[in-house]
Amino acid sequence: MQQKLAIGESCLSGTEKEAILSDYFITLNQQKASFLGYQTNQRVDFPARLLPFLSLNLLNLGDGFEEGSYRINAKQFERAVLDYYAQLFGFAGSHTQRQYWGYLTAMGSTEGNLYALWNARDFLRGYPVEGYAEAVTTEHPPVLICSGATHYSMHKVSQMVGVSLFHEIGPQLGTCPINQGDWQQPLAVDEYDAVIVDDLYALVEFFVAMQHPIILVLNHGTTFSGGSDAIYTILTRLKPLLGQNTPQQRRYWIHVDGALAANFSPYLRTGTAPSSLTDEPHEFRHPEVMSLCTSPYKWLGMPWACGVYLMQERYKVGSSARPVYIGSRDSTVSGSRQGIFALNLWDILTQLGQTGLQQLARANESLANETQRRLEQLFQHLDPGSKRLRVMPRPHHSNIVRFTAPNPTVIEQFSLAQNDVVSGGRPQRMCHVVILSHVTQAMIERLLDALAQPGAFFTPSRSKNPLTDLCSMRHRDGFCTEYQR
Repeated sequence: MQQKLAIGESCLSGTEKEAILSDYFITLNQQKASFLGYQTNQRVDFPARLLPFLSLNLLNLGDGFEEGSYRINAKQFERAVLDYYAQLFGFAGSHTQRQYWGYLTAMGSTEGNLYALWNARDFLRGYPVEGYAEAVTTEHPPVLICSGATHYSMHKVSQMVGVSLFHEIGPQLGTCPINQGDWQQPLAVDEYDAVIVDDLYALVEFFVAMQHPIILVLNHGTTFSGGSDAIYTILTRLKPLLGQNTPQQRRYWIHVDGALAANFSPYLRTGTAPSSLTDEPHEFRHPEVMSLCTSPYKWLGMPWACGVYLMQERYKVGSSARPVYIGSRDSTVSGSRQGIFALNLWDILTQLGQTGLQQLARANESLANETQRRLEQLFQHLDPGSKRLRVMPRPHHSNIVRFTAPNPTVIEQFSLAQNDVVSGGRPQRMCHVVILSHVTQAMIERLLDALAQPGAFFTPSRSKNPLTDLCSMRHRDGFCTEYQR
């Protein structure tokens, strides 16, 4: 196949191209029929009404709240989408005094994490804040605190913006207050992937005492389990310790990575409107949250990755350069972003409405409940003592079901993601199923049939066991790695 794709001196005929692309599409469509292991909705229906816009180079160049000189853009649609998410995430509306700024990213939530850490770094280093504060002098650099379930992109992003993780700064300051004094251990999570609150508090308390500003990243829907930190509980408890941010004294930044779950979790609450804020432990829209990102393409199904980044406008640093060339602020990471992203997302949201979005969320949860039940039933039949095969407990409102990894043939057949999990006090390789709109009951039945076959599970020989160095893998960078953004 690769040889057929080589680009040489002579051009391919239309017939040759059609044959190559047709074969490739058939292969992908076959894989789609059993695609269960990653957080991307493969039910992608690109509407004919948007096709004419593909004949344009539709760019949202620069700040989405300023039209700029590049007039073939979709900024008004971008703003409409941002207004929806700002209401849903508590950054706008009658229930809050916060005013927001944000944009639709050119990537998924990794770009949102990048912007959050970039702005947090400069805010906590004393850079001027747009609209309300001049530069101030700061004595100590900020320290990044995140749990062992934090998305793998956070390590990359911290390197890109030059912000040190807690295990990098800590050894110079004293004994680690958690993990029996070992700085190289991650900030622990429970089997639902929620951070251990007492450990988090002890770590924050240590760095506050050392006068280091805190960048705290909390999770709402981790990649492998869909688990969430008890964000409302955590921030309510930490607030007296963190103190108050002022123009003269920059003390902390709170960022929430809501890559998948933030899109649908508000629609799973009963008795309240989706945008209503609560004091439930896992409420991710606490007033102290300063920035938040999510990846709508994962849940709704789009032919490209895109994300939403929102933050409290009063804490926005820099990005004040106004190149004459574009006629607006150059205020985003990517600079130019495809306007078709905004059009497509606006089209989906307006087609579904709140009623449709709630129905979608509840349908996903119903199938996740059924998948969990059927897998537990199957494993009890295959392994009555449940000593070798296990279905992990599912976090509240998670659309992800985790279970003991089968053999490579089954993993490949269903595109199953893998991760190393400490289960029952010992390391175990796990896979998961992610319930999204393209996943049907029939697909789950095919998986169950495959798992029920003789030899679907086996114990690798020790020489091939990927878990033999699990501790070093999990602890090498101060937090464990997950598998997909």
